Amino acid sequence: MKKLLIVAIAATTAVAFSSCAKDRIYGCTDPFSINYNPNATDEDGSCFKPSSQKRALVGDFTATWCPYCGQWGATEFKEALEQSGANAVALGIHNTDELTTSESTALTDYYGAEGIVGGYPTLYVWNQSSFSDGASGAGMVSTEVGAGPAEASAVAGFTDNGASLTISVSAMTFADVTGDYYVAAYLMENGIVALQQIAGADPDPNFVHDHVIRTSTNGSCWGEQFIFGSGSNGTAWNKTYQIEKNDSWKIENMYMVAIVWKYDSAEGKYTYVNAQETKM
Repeated sequence: MKKLLIVAIAATTAVAFSSCAKDRIYGCTDPFSINYNPNATDEDGSCFKPSSQKRALVGDFTATWCPYCGQWGATEFKEALEQSGANAVALGIHNTDELTTSESTALTDYYGAEGIVGGYPTLYVWNQSSFSDGASGAGMVSTEVGAGPAEASAVAGFTDNGASLTISVSAMTFADVTGDYYVAAYLMENGIVALQQIAGADPDPNFVHDHVIRTSTNGSCWGEQFIFGSGSNGTAWNKTYQIEKNDSWKIENMYMVAIVWKYDSAEGKYTYVNAQETKM
């Protein structure tokens, strides 16, 4: 009789543990992460969230019809990125060509008015200067990163729903801040094949364009304001957007770049704060 009782208790205990194990769901439990899982019961360390690590923003203002963009601009841009590694976040900013978007046009117009973009290509490290060779660009990246950590940052990711994408964006401050802060999230694409003019050579119909801005969450290159006048250390903000997919996009080649800009209303100027790149 005692043996039967022991067996019954053991069986009941096994069923209980099995039931508990089935109820446990591992995932991201931080609600301010872009991959937050509201059904998760146990944190598994998979959260994507803003980081105070300073990264440099490196841009290539370019166009497919520009022969010098194909001759040296793309090469030196790539070299600067390769030397900089994870310290750099890249933007291929096309204008007046078939890869142009409203966001890339707005950035070109703004920095043209600022006297930074005077022609194509213009290779530029934000808060530093323009450059014409990869080694110089990488040096500027190191200088910018050395100014860290960042007082604010943001991160973004997307989920493919078939006909549309759900983009989640999170931003956070890492110090007490004063001013107006904006967060922009760009949907980017690598591996776009399009004809490129090349000085001194035949046009290349198989030229591969990387780091191309495809769209943003709200149609603005500056994004959406999340700090109004001032914010305390640890202020967090998140939002979800729905955007319609374009048939020309290759989702497997797409990723997100989130950028925090600081806006000076007195001068009407935007200053780069920090950026993060997310491939999910």
